[in-house]
Amino acid sequence: MGINNGTLNVGGDYKIQKISVAGITLDSSGVLRMENDSDIINIGGDFVMQSAKSCDSRYDEYNYFSAGTMTIGGDFYQYNGSDYNFEPDYDHIIVLNGDNPQKVYFESDYSYINVLVLMNPKSNYTFTPSDCYKTLIEKASVVTTTITSTTTTNTTITTTTTTKPITTSTSKTTTSPSVTTTTPITTVVTTEPIENTGDLNNDGKINVADLVLLQKYLTRKTDNISTTADLNNDRIINVFDVVILRRKILSA
Repeated sequence: MGINNGTLNVGGDYKIQKISVAGITLDSSGVLRMENDSDIINIGGDFVMQSAKSCDSRYDEYNYFSAGTMTIGGDFYQYNGSDYNFEPDYDHIIVLNGDNPQKVYFESDYSYINVLVLMNPKSNYTFTPSDCYKTLIEKASVVTTTITSTTTTNTTITTTTTTKPITTSTSKTTTSPSVTTTTPITTVVTTEPIENTGDLNNDGKINVADLVLLQKYLTRKTDNISTTADLNNDRIINVFDVVILRRKILSA
């Protein structure tokens, strides 16, 4: 099955495997293909991959995970229908966002997760083997930001000095001390949203350099990032902004 720029929502478990009459799990001939940044699968329960098909494109039917985002609320299991049935590359992302502790299990040493995003502390997860992913983005990398710009306008300070003569009975004229009147400063603050274009390095272009900067920030290789990285305006800079930025670059 191909997602084809669509969204697949699964309320329970999504299992690519056969169940025998006796209730025994068997290898499946099913395939799953996620090839576009906008391919989205949301799974409320477990995801189980036990396909006999590999990710080798030399065959007529094969699994393919090169882009898109799969969000899983339950556990992730990979079983050896084929040792290579879950072998993603490029930009494929898996997000684990369950309310309870989650497991990630790979039977094969040749299958793995490309980019894994944990929405809860790492202690909530169990990995078998421990290095079953290429890139890990933990909850600590999801940064909440305030996206506002401020324009300040000050009025001019106006000072007026008035000198008045005083006339006495002797027809002598004297001058009183200066009287100073001061108008206080008035400050007007205007707050308006910033347009989040994706030009993170402010070079006037949206390209791979901006993507690299965002990925470094999410993997905590740099602590600084422009607030324009919040491309979906949800006030959180995370992996979903990476997906949108990649789409912008591809369509440029």
